[in-house]
Amino acid sequence: DSAADAVAAALRSLHLEGCTLVGYSLGARVALSLASRHQQCCSRLALVSGTAGIEDASAALARVQQDEGLAAVLEEGGLPRFLDYWYSQPMWATLRQHARFQELLSRR
Repeated sequence: DSAADAVAAALRSLHLEGCTLVGYSLGARVALSLASRHQQCCSRLALVSGTAGIEDASAALARVQQDEGLAAVLEEGGLPRFLDYWYSQPMWATLRQHARFQELLSRR
């Protein structure tokens, strides 16, 4: 909720109320929260791979632990190490094969 409130404050300060919010994953969850808490801030949502949250308590705890592990990789190894780990996942196999993948990675 604090992330949604922060985005709402930013939209207001930039005079962007009524905009279309686009969110992926956590960004989709933040956009959902913003839309429910600050209806005047956005007129529509485009959401990809997001949910309103994990209802099962044990699954939610497992997700928190997974996210904390990812945060530790980022904090301890920095962005280059995190990106190496992140893009080694199977879901990025096609992207890694792209001729300009290294160029894309260098811009992160």
